[in-house]
Parts: sequence; structure tokens; C-alpha cells
Amino acid sequence: MANIKNTNTNTIWIKFEGPQNENGFANLHKVKNGNKTWYILNYTKTKRPSSVSDGDEFFLAEGITDSRGKNIQVITGRGHLYGFNDNNISFESWIKEYNWMEYRPWYVIIKDFERIDTPIKNCLSLDKVLLNCRSDTYESSFGQNCSFEEIKRKHTQKIHMKLTSVSSEFINKELDKLAKKYGSTVFESEL
Repeated sequence: MANIKNTNTNTIWIKFEGPQNENGFANLHKVKNGNKTWYILNYTKTKRPSSVSDGDEFFLAEGITDSRGKNIQVITGRGHLYGFNDNNISFESWIKEYNWMEYRPWYVIIKDFERIDTPIKNCLSLDKVLLNCRSDTYESSFGQNCSFEEIKRKHTQKIHMKLTSVSSEFINKELDKLAKKYGSTVFESEL
């Protein structure tokens, strides 16, 4: 299996995706560019991901509704990205296949992604990460004494955020446990 864990040499991101089927698997967007298959992360017209660099690590967090009816984010896998450039705008053929890309046209190509092979609801709750890492979860709150609710509000209406190595280490350990329990599959883009 490819080494999907962070090398701590690049930025670490958490990429937030909207409501998904809690009984489904990680929602990777698979597209074709000629005869090559790519997996991509999409961004809105106003959120160009210009700070994403080649080799950056990311964790995919997908929104679901928990058993109490609350919206939560669940981390379903980990991987690395190719750097963003100004040509990373969705092709018309992609928009025809995925009409939502008209509103989320910017993309970053996923280099590799390890998906935990279990329904989203069984993956790692972001709340568990926040409770464990507290203010040291995000770069923007590192070293501060924020309450759980303050930290949780930080990712509201964000498309992605920078994580610290503290939270990356915790997430990787938890994903290792889940991969051992459920198995995992690695997806790689063809460039």
C-alpha cells in the first residue's frame, strides 16, 4: 500500500464536503481527462484554492446527520494533493456529468487517497478530534484556550482549513485503527 500518512513537510488540510449518505462511502469525484482518470476536490467560484501546494496532505470530512438529528462532520480518509494552478477549472464535459460543478468549478487533483472501507457513519467524527486536540486542532487556534464550542464554530461555512501536526498525528492514529478494523482502498489519479 502507498504511504498515505503525512511527512510533515507540507501544509495539512481538512477538506469539508456537504451532506452525504451516512450509509455510503467516501464521496470521491472521479473524472476523465482524455484517457486518464483523476480524483478531484472541488471549490466554489469564490474560493479558489490557490494556497494548495504539491504534496500537501488532506483529510476528507463529510457532512452527515447523526442519530440525534445533528449535522456532524466525519473524516472518511486521507491523502495527498497536486498543487493548484489557474488552469484548474472544470471542463464542460465534467459539468454535464456533475451539474453542481458549475457552482464549484475550481478543483485540485488528488494524488492519492486512502478511503476507509465502511459507511461514513462508522468513520472518525470530527468532534472526537476537537475534543482530543482542542485548540491545537487548527492552525488558526493553535496554542489558544478555546472552548469546544468556539473550536467547533471555526469550521462553520469553511470549505477547507489548515490543521496542525498535533491533530494530523491524532487523526492518522485513529484512521490506522479504522483501516485495521474495516480495511481501506487506495485511489490514485493518473497524470
